Amino acid sequence: MTLLEELTLNLADDVLTDAEARALEALLAQSDQARQAYIRILQIEAGLRAQRENPELAAAVMARLRSHVTET
Repeated sequence: MTLLEELTLNLADDVLTDAEARALEALLAQSDQARQAYIRILQIEAGLRAQRENPELAAAVMARLRSHVTET
């Protein structure tokens, strides 16, 4: 797991320390690629959380993702 992944997941789990928040901000400021990865990680995490909380929503999101993947 990369530092970016670890810090992003800590943020999603609401356990990010102040020092980690500063490190995450620095990583995101340095690179478009880091910002894109950060967004993807948060999207995946949101999808996983939705699946636990609302299975119907998760099924709809996954179906939409599958159709998008097959289109590209």
